[in-house]
Amino acid sequence: MVDVIRINKATLVVNTIDLKQETIVLVFPGGGYQLLSNREASPVATKFNMLGYNSAVLYYSTKPFIMYAEARLAIKELSKRFKNIFVVGFSAGGHLAGMVATMKNKYNLKGAILAYPVVSFIKYPEEETVAGFLGNQLNEENMIKYSIENRVNKKTVPMYIWTTITDTDVPYDNSVLLSNKLNEYHIYNELELFNHGDHGLALADETAVVANDKERYIFPDVAKWPNNADKFIQRVLSK
Repeated sequence: MVDVIRINKATLVVNTIDLKQETIVLVFPGGGYQLLSNREASPVATKFNMLGYNSAVLYYSTKPFIMYAEARLAIKELSKRFKNIFVVGFSAGGHLAGMVATMKNKYNLKGAILAYPVVSFIKYPEEETVAGFLGNQLNEENMIKYSIENRVNKKTVPMYIWTTITDTDVPYDNSVLLSNKLNEYHIYNELELFNHGDHGLALADETAVVANDKERYIFPDVAKWPNNADKFIQRVLSK
């Protein structure tokens, strides 16, 4: 059963495969807050369907700050129907997942899965993402305020974070920084660093291939991450 829900100017596409399944995975595609990456959207939702979860994709607005409001509203909407919500975000979408994972009212949000996330606007700024999120309010104060490591608190939800050591677009230092900060607050987290792979691998299988650039995006070792994320979800729910 597929439902399409309008949230402001965003579109929330919900695929309920099992009405008795109380858990849903909500996907935030990446794209530097400039656009939305298709291979980080429906293919990822379908993968989690195959793992037994209901899924949703938020096609959020690429306007400064608006996407954060839409993400919060999407979680609030899904909380009416699902007991357990896990967000999964890629790159800039990983930053968005980190934003909701550290917000005050989490509704039924139980955990976050961050794939090669943009974390720090200060220490490792990715210019497109910073500009896309802050717009004309781009200043040092806001760069500090909206860096995820500065938002971590005692009520931050558990996180599974993965990236590749060879990612030159968003350095893996972002993920290490976030994991270390979560450890400081004793927030359960799992950090997985893969040895090889460019930025933007998505599922790291055939669904991630762009044009004829096959070798750049297919990495069998990295393609194991959804199964590892599945185990993470089960561990969180069993606590």
